[in-house]
Order: sequence, then C-alpha cells, then structure tokens
Amino acid sequence: MQNNEISALDTFPKLLLHQAMRNGKKTAVREKALGIWQSRTWGQVAEEVRGFASGLAARGFKRGENLAIMGDVHARLYWAITSAQCLGGVAVPLPLEAPEDELVSILNNTASRFIVVQDQEQVDKLLEIKNHCPLIETIIFVNPRGMQHYTDPCLCAYEYIVKEGLHFDSGHTDFFQGQVARGRGSDTAVIFYAAETDRRSKGVILSHNNLISAATISIGELGLRADEEVLAFLPMTLSASLLFFFAQPYVAGFCVNFPESHETVVTDMREIGPTFYFATPQVYKSLFNLITLRMEDAGTLKRTLFNYFMKIARRAGTSVLDRKPVSPVHRFLYKIGQVLVFSPLKNVLGLSRIRVALTSGSSLSPEILSLYRSLGINLKQFYGPPEGCSFIALQRDGQVRPSGVGVAVKDVKVMVTAEGEVAFQGPNAFQGYYGSGTAAREGTAGWVRTGIAGRLDQHGELTVFGALADQCRLADGTVVSPAVVECILKSFPYIKEAVVFGHERPFVTAFITIDGEVVTHWADRHNIVYSGYADLTQQEAVYGLIKSCVEATNAKLCSSGQNRMQVRRFSILDKEISNGALNHDGEVCRSVVAQRHSELITLFYTFEEDRCIQEARPDTKGIRTAEAPAGIKICDVQVV
Repeated sequence: MQNNEISALDTFPKLLLHQAMRNGKKTAVREKALGIWQSRTWGQVAEEVRGFASGLAARGFKRGENLAIMGDVHARLYWAITSAQCLGGVAVPLPLEAPEDELVSILNNTASRFIVVQDQEQVDKLLEIKNHCPLIETIIFVNPRGMQHYTDPCLCAYEYIVKEGLHFDSGHTDFFQGQVARGRGSDTAVIFYAAETDRRSKGVILSHNNLISAATISIGELGLRADEEVLAFLPMTLSASLLFFFAQPYVAGFCVNFPESHETVVTDMREIGPTFYFATPQVYKSLFNLITLRMEDAGTLKRTLFNYFMKIARRAGTSVLDRKPVSPVHRFLYKIGQVLVFSPLKNVLGLSRIRVALTSGSSLSPEILSLYRSLGINLKQFYGPPEGCSFIALQRDGQVRPSGVGVAVKDVKVMVTAEGEVAFQGPNAFQGYYGSGTAAREGTAGWVRTGIAGRLDQHGELTVFGALADQCRLADGTVVSPAVVECILKSFPYIKEAVVFGHERPFVTAFITIDGEVVTHWADRHNIVYSGYADLTQQEAVYGLIKSCVEATNAKLCSSGQNRMQVRRFSILDKEISNGALNHDGEVCRSVVAQRHSELITLFYTFEEDRCIQEARPDTKGIRTAEAPAGIKICDVQVV
C-alpha cells in the first residue's frame, strides 16, 4: 500500500494494512482467555486477516459474495468481516437470537455459502436448519471446544482455514495485495439486519464510505485518540457495535479489549480501565442496580457517607463536570466526596479512567444519566438508526440535557417531518435495503426517514420518543408516547421492563416485569416468604412496592404536564419477557407482547372499578388488587 493519507484509505482492508505499516508493533486487540490477557499487534492482526482471507479464496469465495457471521463477542468474528472485505466480499452478521425461520430466510436471500460462527451453540443451530439452506457449503467455527466428535463434512475450524490460506498465499504472493487494491469506498461493506420493534428484520446495506464517514465524524465529535482503550462486550449484532468496536479502531488506531465472558465483564473492566466506554441503557441501569444493592448491604457508616456525599454530588457534580460555577463550599465537599466515596466506587466498577462514556437512544432515564454525571463520569447520549451507521446526533460537552439526545453531528442534517418522524441526510446514509434495490424509507431530496418519532427544539436539540408505529392515541384523542412512560418506570431499580398500552382506550395501562435480583434482595431484607420468581411477582408486598414506583411515575408525568399519560392499571407478569418477544437489540416487541397477553389487556379495560378493590389490610399498605381469571393480579393506581 502506497497511500498514507486517510482520505485515500477508502476501505477497511486498506485501513488495516495502513495501521499495520504505521503501527505494526502497537497493540490492536487484547483478549482474555483462562484469566490471562493476550495481546495482538496491528501487524499480527493484518497477518491473520491475510491468512483467513486467502483461506476463503482457496475454498472458492469470490468477489461480491456474502459471508454470514454468527456469534456474540469475539475478535475473530470482526477479523472475519475484514477478511471477506479483502476479497471484495460482504459481511452479513446474523441476528444471534433470530428464530430458525428468520435465519433460513436471511441465509437463502443472501445466498451465503460460507458461514463463520463463534462456537458449538451456533454450529448446532445451523446444522438444524442446514437442510432448508441448500447453498451452505462451509461452516467455520472459531472455538473448537466440544466440536471433536462432529463429523459433518461442511464443518471446518477457523485455524485450519488460516493454515490453508497461508499455504495458498505462499504460492500466490501478489493475490492478497491485488484483491485489497481493487476495493473501492463505494463497495458494500456490510449488510446489517436491523432490529425492528415487531421482530421483522431488514437488511441495511452499508458501504465502506458510509461506515468510514461515520467513524471519522464520531472520532472528531468525541475527541477520541489513538491511545484510547475500549471494552467490546456487546454483541456484534447491535448496530452501534460495528461503529465503536470495528470502524472506529481501524480509523483511529486505538485498542479494543474483549472480555472473557459476560460474567467477568466488571472484573475485566477493572483490570483494563477503559478510557472510552459504550454501553446500552440496560447496562448502565444494571450498574446502577449494583450500586444500590452494595449500599443496602453496606454498614451504617458507609451508607451514611454515601447518602451524604451523593446529595453533594447531585447539587454540584454535574456543574463541576461541565466546568460551571460552583460555590467554594460545595466544590470542597465534592472533592472530599471524590476521595472517600466516588473514586473508590468508580474503581470497583471499572469506570475510574473513563474520559468519554456513551449510551444510545433515549431509554436511559434522566435520573440515571444525572447520577453518572454527578459522579464525574462524562456520560452522554447519542442517537442514530442502523441506516445512519448509528450516529446522527450527539450531546455536546457542557450541553447535556437529560431528556434529549443532542444535536446533529458534523456533515449530517436532521429534521422532523410534519408527521413527527425523524429524518436525516449525510455521508453515513445507507445504500438501501437488501433485495429492494432502493432505500424504502427515503423521502424527498434524499432524506432518510427513520421510523422514529421525535421533536427538535429551537436550539436543534433532538428528543426521540420511540418507534413512530408505537405511538398511540387514547379514545379522547390524546397522543401517548409509550417509550416516555416506560423510560420513567424503568428508572426504578425494581422494574426491569415495562410495556405500556392505551391505543383507542380510555386510559393508559402497563405490563411490568420485576428485576429478579433486586426484588429478591428487597424481599429477603423484608422477610417475605416466596417459593420462586413467579410466586415472588404475585406477592401483595411486591405489588405494593411496584405500585409506589408507578405512583411516582405518575407524579413525574403530571409535573411535566402529561396528565393523560398516567398509568391507571398495571399487572406484574409472572415470567420475564422472553427472547421471542425481544428484537435483536433486546428491545421489547410491543406487538408480540400484546398478542401473547391480549386477554389480560382486555381485562385491563373491562374490569369494573369495584372489582379491583379489596379491603385494605395493614400488611398490604392499602394495595388494591383483583385476580384476573388467568391468576395474575390487576392493580389500580390513583392518578394525580
């Protein structure tokens, strides 16, 4: 490669070779295995990608073909993406939790002959559907554990493909460089199957130019450097993972760290000390819950110190972070709090070195966002659909408004249509949907419509309210944004998930699932006897606990002038919402939940008021419930 300017490096394979030549001995990746961190330099990564790409070529993988990739979190899955691109191919990350019929449809539609998977679990899943996918020729597994006795001729180990590739490369010395040189920025880099709230998937076509533009823009907006450390623990099927764990490192040259497992993430974070951290709102809430549980178990002195200095942090912490005026007394007390409480807490959670922390969308409650910022963690929200490479708006330093997601980023324009739908245009705008030939949501003048409801204020700050299709209108015509109500409900540590209904109904109702770990801990501390998760959910005391959360939610809605969005009735589901009702990003598919519990939704609106009232007893704190025929309680809530 002769090009040394980023502007000339228009594909990821070219960027990889550029990093290998410029920073060949610099660590590009760390992986933890059996408790030990193992490092790979940019030179070593480039050599392995060369071997794997050549191995694919030796087996007949051709320019323009699609390479399906299925797994959770592993460096070699990302290297497989680059390997396909080296040959002019296209990477197709498969949704990890997709049902069999959807996988069959994707594999057949993309004519995928080669599939790279992480481990035995994905191999088993593919072998079950192989007879329905006649084009499958080779399934390449990264982790050989448990694969010793598999005899299907289509199976092959990743390491073996690399060895084949190195042998092929030795006899075709100019082949690899020639293939990389043929690549163009306009070539398709990835077909990403985006999660929809109704579980349908659409193949979003992203070019090298799209992803490199998004990476370059986001690196500049966030002020990222080549010495950043990032922890890649989220699945590659999350659209933002491609940006932060794949595209950005190739452009900026920083190091990506892969934890050993999901169970060791907090420990691995503490060991690595990432400086740049991206996580979903659910992860930030889980860490918040962990803090809550630790403080409940702490001694009196620790708990007293924590509560006192958290009050100081809420008063002064965000202003200190944003470099705004703070009284000398509060600044002094905040510094003491940093030494005694905040710094040790951040160190335990692995957050002590973070310069930039991000979360996507608006489903992180303002309270939790403010908590992290008050601790001195520069947590900001951004927004971007897969069609925009996950990055079209960002909160700027010093201008973080908890309920918004920021303003349009450089080179990107954002608007809200007359129908209230967010639309954008920019160099990161996708090429279309696979199989349709056009961008199905493209409107006039090249604007891409996102399908998300939103609002722009006078300063250009974007606020999003969830899927436009999920917006509902009450019987009196009041427009309700379920995502707004759900976000407030989920800000309480006891509530894991909430699903709000009310379209063409007289009032708003909700299904709620509890956080088993947090509520179990609460129940044990209050000597509540239960036999398991399902029994715990139907305890009167638990209903009283959740009712107090719903009442607090109603009070917040009322204070913001959203009286008609208050929840009048709710029910706690006796099972967690399963994968079948979640999309590929782990978001609830409202239509699936509504279909599964249609009878209970009907009961929300057909139960008469007096049937939902039981005589208040001292041990239930006045909780008013009635049992539906299905055996699940329905609880009335007083609106403000």
